[in-house]
Amino acid sequence: MSFSRSLVAALALCAPGIATAALGSPSHHRPRNVILISLDTLRADRVGAYGHAGGLTPTLDALAARGTRFADASSTSAWTSPAHASLFTGLYPSRLGLVAYRGLESAEVLGEAHTTLAEVLRARGWQTRVLTGGNFVAARLGFGQGFEAYDDWAWRFGEHEKGLQEFLAGRDRGRPFLLFLHGYDAHHPYEAEPDLARRHYGQYGGSYDVARFCREDPPAAGPDLDYVKARYDAAVATADRSLGRLLAMIDADGTLAESLVIAVSDHGEEFYEHGGCDHVDRMYQEVVQVPLLIAGPGVPAGRVVRAPVSLVDVMPTVLDALGLSRLPGDGRSLWPDLGGRRAAERTLLVESGRDDAVLRAVRRLALKLHVGATGRPGPLFDLSRDPGEREDLAGSRPALVQRLLAEVAGRAVAPAERIPLDPGLRERLKALGYIQ
Repeated sequence: MSFSRSLVAALALCAPGIATAALGSPSHHRPRNVILISLDTLRADRVGAYGHAGGLTPTLDALAARGTRFADASSTSAWTSPAHASLFTGLYPSRLGLVAYRGLESAEVLGEAHTTLAEVLRARGWQTRVLTGGNFVAARLGFGQGFEAYDDWAWRFGEHEKGLQEFLAGRDRGRPFLLFLHGYDAHHPYEAEPDLARRHYGQYGGSYDVARFCREDPPAAGPDLDYVKARYDAAVATADRSLGRLLAMIDADGTLAESLVIAVSDHGEEFYEHGGCDHVDRMYQEVVQVPLLIAGPGVPAGRVVRAPVSLVDVMPTVLDALGLSRLPGDGRSLWPDLGGRRAAERTLLVESGRDDAVLRAVRRLALKLHVGATGRPGPLFDLSRDPGEREDLAGSRPALVQRLLAEVAGRAVAPAERIPLDPGLRERLKALGYIQ
């Protein structure tokens, strides 16, 4: 049986009749384990469940089919470290003091004063384990808080198989677990398994070096840019295939059907849709819109939630799903949304940038305002009519601009510890394209 079919079968067994159950009721079947998956640098529009027709993501599409897809999910940042900090804490980057990319010499640390999902669950008896490529989510940057074991040496999902096998074989079966799986497969330099490379860009006859993309002499159009995009697609397909193997291992262990599976990305990637490339300091949807899929016990199959949501919502959602008390934070639980509740209108933020130049985007329903590093308003878009962000409405709606701007006026970045990056970590980051 293919993994996609196996996954569908496993998740279908989670809770018969669950779609009609009263979500959150005392008799409602809840998940035992939590599997939190981050596919680094994955654009939402490359996922089949989000409309891509290229068949890149059968594993994620199977999750969407057997669970709930959030059609309008935003990251909290345009780069890895602050986005994952929000994922782990339910707080926006500025409250964590972790917003801006500062090159390869230093980085802010996720401080111990902030409570992470892993800390909450470990204190209540959950086993907690991480398999990640580390880098800007390395344990020494504070991301290991609450995890009993934090493996941060392997960059890609395919390199996590041994670690996952060891965890599944050695864990205490009398206790539930939180497992965080994170891979940089879709990140620059867009490396792929050989057959996927041949399928997506094997016919390319040029000589462009993808290591130069967005750094030296980047192609803004033509066959070289098409080649870069095709490499990205092949890398996305590789990430999905490798993730499928990991989930198949969990399925074979017998624990997938009783696990809440959440698949997200930390940010996307720009390929000159708005004149820029890569990520970090771009606020457009191709960078900040991310996939968010939830499957498992208590999650209706095939449901689509269209209300805007954010990575800050993941932690309260997990706690709610497990029947645990939520902590104060910036997010809200999405668990009631799975039962069809109409979400209240609210404001969502994205915060990113380089050094001390903090860029922001402010969302209110479909309206999105870009805010520059000086705090001055940038373009305003109505994503319901203009998802590609082409028609700037700021000049025609000044009152609305001021209302959205007031949401971030005076919003300071909290102080945070900054530590130097060791030479080994700098070399690993250079290999991923983080070059000054």
